[in-house]
Amino acid sequence: SDITVVLVPGIYGELFDGELWQRGLRSVRERLGVRTMTVNVDGRCSSAINATALLSGLRDDTRRRLERGYARPRYLLIGYSKGGVDAMDALLADSVLAHQQVAALVTVATPHLGSPVAERAEIPPSLLQWASRDSIPTACKADGSAASLFPATRRAFWGERGASAGERTRLFSIAFAADAH
Repeated sequence: SDITVVLVPGIYGELFDGELWQRGLRSVRERLGVRTMTVNVDGRCSSAINATALLSGLRDDTRRRLERGYARPRYLLIGYSKGGVDAMDALLADSVLAHQQVAALVTVATPHLGSPVAERAEIPPSLLQWASRDSIPTACKADGSAASLFPATRRAFWGERGASAGERTRLFSIAFAADAH
């Protein structure tokens, strides 16, 4: 009862019907009786920008809960696809929050080692803007989101900070591999 499930959606999530995520969270609330929330991250932004937004959202939620007299919340982060990369970046940016308030990070279909597809599939900002009703944040137009998933970017990430990832909180990853044929 003290856990809040936090969904961190993936790349280009703005292009999909948000009802899909809301239905899933509603089901978790109704079936498991736990509090759920999403944080305002943008699937068209880099992982660094989204990690900052995720941390800000968790801190704001904590502040509001404490002001209302609730206990300090604990979070179960569920990162889908690039959302798992964004959440991992956040946990490594704030070790205190990660250790004290994050019960676990579960990543689903997250390209932790990068995705060669990302190097060839960056969608131009003009097309992303046309396909989504929300404007792309100015800070995200320069870097985009796909570079966060380049294999070289992920190798550098794990080489610099990956050794401490398991010290922050419990980590679980669910992935599926398909045969190219």
